[in-house]
Amino acid sequence: MLTGLPPFMHKNKPNLYKLIKYTQPNLDYPFLSDDARDLCAKLLDKNPLNRLGSHGVGVDEVMNHPWFSSIDWAKLENR
Repeated sequence: MLTGLPPFMHKNKPNLYKLIKYTQPNLDYPFLSDDARDLCAKLLDKNPLNRLGSHGVGVDEVMNHPWFSSIDWAKLENR
């Protein structure tokens, strides 16, 4: 998402699906900020009920994440 690579990779599709279902994504990139790492981890949470944006406020929960703190959403929308 922020690295230019998919969070899970494998040449064999069944193995790829197992990775997606059972393993945590690799977010150990030195160039990712703590906020970026947190955003990715919350968007990729295995449990859809815990995933960022699924707590009743939807996209607002994602937009209010600290990684987006410098974004002026109204200005962006009016662009």
